[in-house]
Amino acid sequence: SFALMLVAILFGLTGCLPMSNFLVNVVTSRGGTTGDLGTALFVMAAFELPTAFIFQRLYRRLGGGRLLLMSMVFCFLKALALFLSPSLPFVLLSQPLQMLGYGLFTPTSVYYVNESVPPEDQVKGQTLMMVASNGLGGVLGSLFAGSILDLGGPNAMLSVCMACSAAAALLSVLAMRLARRKAPIQA
Repeated sequence: SFALMLVAILFGLTGCLPMSNFLVNVVTSRGGTTGDLGTALFVMAAFELPTAFIFQRLYRRLGGGRLLLMSMVFCFLKALALFLSPSLPFVLLSQPLQMLGYGLFTPTSVYYVNESVPPEDQVKGQTLMMVASNGLGGVLGSLFAGSILDLGGPNAMLSVCMACSAAAALLSVLAMRLARRKAPIQA
């Protein structure tokens, strides 16, 4: 189940990170300027901060697997919101979705490894999580999204981001079901 969740995370971050890396292309395609990119990045980063204040409450209530799933769903929703944005103000209005997308992913990934991997393997688990997410997910996301952006523009790139995020959500659900089946029955 942990390996399947890593594959989900790989797909999720492949879809999520290009929305930040290539945000300038989305901003300019919606009538903004490169100067407006700073505003969009500020709004996006500002909305990642509140997650730190609500994370513990969410984690206690939902657990790591569900929060990772929620993160992938919100990455999809952000890509959809950017895709549907007709102008710069709508791009700016979509940035708060970052709070429960990538903003939620970052702390949850650490907690998920700690709850899913035996203590003696947690360092390896954290390493694998970071390689699958920000490492491979970031590289593949930039490679694929950059190529698709060149071929079809920002909406084509955002469509691929949505597809990757949807695949990540589906794989997350499968990983959680597999984990439930393997969990020891408690008396």
